[in-house]
Amino acid sequence: MIDKSKKSFDKNENLNDKVKKIDAKRQRKENLTYEEFVLLLSINEELDFEYSGILYSIVHNPPFVFLGRNVVYENGKYTTEKVAQYSTVFDLLDLTRIDNKAIKDIWEFITIP
Repeated sequence: MIDKSKKSFDKNENLNDKVKKIDAKRQRKENLTYEEFVLLLSINEELDFEYSGILYSIVHNPPFVFLGRNVVYENGKYTTEKVAQYSTVFDLLDLTRIDNKAIKDIWEFITIP
């Protein structure tokens, strides 16, 4: 279960400032913390991540959030190996298992392209 009360940011920093700092890290190709990843997902950012050579994509399509595996865009069309549907980002993060582990538990091995 995700601890939604845990804060890794300065409490005096507003959301826009947090997102700007995270965007700057992404532009510099720096790794995000798990908390930064969750923050971006919670404001409806759509993110890709790679684990063990497999690309995963998280897409918001209200009222659901989708996790796709090996998503490819070719000839104007998306294809994917597997898609899982969740009610919320937090459900996705709580319920998804990759190699029988939660995303949080494999975070140190995840890269964001």
